[in-house]
Amino acid sequence: MKWRADRYPSGWAMDVNCSGGEFPVKVVNVSTSGLKFSGDVQAGVDDPVRFRVLGQRIGAKLARRDTKGGALKFDRALTPAQLATLRQFRSMGGVW
Repeated sequence: MKWRADRYPSGWAMDVNCSGGEFPVKVVNVSTSGLKFSGDVQAGVDDPVRFRVLGQRIGAKLARRDTKGGALKFDRALTPAQLATLRQFRSMGGVW
């Protein structure tokens, strides 16, 4: 069985940027290697995406997509501070 990083629940709201534009999403769960989100991101599987945490740009690829959201695989593991931030709950002006 393949090892998988511990996943933590989240309610972090953020914007994901890709070639199709900027899209609001809500993080469902997060680990040091990736996250699951709800929301509509107009990108294809394996397309590069990016978002910001603590003012730092995070690069990722869209790992999977479905009708309710999808998953991102980070280009590099998150730092402990970035992971702690994404584990919080934050709303974006009534989007959720």
